[in-house]
Amino acid sequence: MIRLRAIAAALLLAALPAAAAAADTVVLLRLVAVSDPKVELEVAQEAGTKRLDPVPAAAIWRLAPGDVLEQRARPPERVIELYSGTALAPNLLATVVVRYFPSAAGWVPHFRLDELPVVARVGGRWQPLLLPGGVGPLVRYGNTLPNAEGFFPLLEFGPPGGLLPIAAWRVR
Repeated sequence: MIRLRAIAAALLLAALPAAAAAADTVVLLRLVAVSDPKVELEVAQEAGTKRLDPVPAAAIWRLAPGDVLEQRARPPERVIELYSGTALAPNLLATVVVRYFPSAAGWVPHFRLDELPVVARVGGRWQPLLLPGGVGPLVRYGNTLPNAEGFFPLLEFGPPGGLLPIAAWRVR
């Protein structure tokens, strides 16, 4: 009887850290559709890939800060790869580098959007090409300025015209 109680207690204690870890998910950033604030995607800090179905689309996406972290050391820098297109055939759109900076409340995430423009030499000139799905080079919107290291506290971006679907992301 004592052995059964010990096994039950061990199983209960083993399950507690997993439940606590699931409740303590750190939100790295929020992707918000500017035209429809009800469309908000939370990107967790844990490494991994997330595919969306259905795929939300917006003319302008806002990268908003996630959770403020209260700890002594600076949290590690993260890289998020954003994919456009469909859930079955996503195309790399851009990478977002997330770096934490100190504030009175703790460590706050800031963003840098790195885009790899697809270009080709046509008639002696470099011309931007469209990604599959008709997405061209991204346009940055808003009036926030970067800090000295080039990271923005808030960043808005979208295609030159039309809607931009966010099909997936990968956190590294």
